[in-house]
Amino acid sequence: MTFAGCTGGGSGNPGAPHVPSAPVGTTGTITEYQLTTKNSNPYDVTLGPDGNIWFVELISNNVAKITPSGGVTEYNVPGPFLELLGITTGSDNRLWFSSSNTNHVGAITTSGGLTIYQVTGAGFMGQVSTGPDGNVWVGSSGLIAKITPGGTPTVYSFKSNNGDTLSVTGITKGPDGNVWFADANGFIGKITPSGAHTEYAVPTALSSPFGITTGPDGNLWFTEDTASKIGKITTSGAITEYALKVPLSITSDAPQGITAGPDGNVWFVENGANRIGRITPSGTITEWGIPTPQSGATSIVLGSDGYLWFDEFFGGQIAKISP
Repeated sequence: MTFAGCTGGGSGNPGAPHVPSAPVGTTGTITEYQLTTKNSNPYDVTLGPDGNIWFVELISNNVAKITPSGGVTEYNVPGPFLELLGITTGSDNRLWFSSSNTNHVGAITTSGGLTIYQVTGAGFMGQVSTGPDGNVWVGSSGLIAKITPGGTPTVYSFKSNNGDTLSVTGITKGPDGNVWFADANGFIGKITPSGAHTEYAVPTALSSPFGITTGPDGNLWFTEDTASKIGKITTSGAITEYALKVPLSITSDAPQGITAGPDGNVWFVENGANRIGRITPSGTITEWGIPTPQSGATSIVLGSDGYLWFDEFFGGQIAKISP
């Protein structure tokens, strides 16, 4: 199904930014932009081919973009799409996104032209990433699917190494020609373009791996949501873990989204501790508090302007931090 220029309430009007506590450019300075759509619940951010940050709004059923200066435009997704979850830039320069309660994915041009594809043989769709083969890869419960730029899906169904139902919470293009993923059952995995898969057990039990990214050092870096740790894994499967300091008021920092920064470090969000973190290749960690309390940050990405951009799911905001 194709919809040309499906636009919602977005008019390109800037969100209202919070005044940063330090001059722009100072490491750790955070600026927040309030979305005008109520109950939008922004979730997952990615850098678009137009230099803007694109994201999905899980509750309001919108795909949206924000310019480096804070101008927001929203595009409503019609039909059966509900609870949009993941978004990535495809090799065709469209933004591909998923629905967390249907077996559909969508692709939208930077001007709002929308096409919806059904992934036959799959249930709900989860996190998405463009693979080294130019296809879009989607992780979900019990399967990983790849979709060609033309919309043709291939579904790979398999279980986690411990026999549990596969639970893909993060997925990314690896430096070795494979697609890597985080499996909440306690594994980091990789899948070749032809579908052969391998999983590696995370040393910490009940760690709930969540986000994953390729780091500037050529390793894969991932978050451990319930273990309050950041991990890295070599392409051959060797894992190192780094513990975060957990505030006494919470049970877990809940690190989730993670991305490579422009400074040679890896950046991540702490959903539980309401912080943005940075870790060096050798494991030194620095953290900054998010101004909005209980903002619900879930994902982070490097923008075209050199800032790290992240969503605030509960705060209804998109924000950026100076590296």
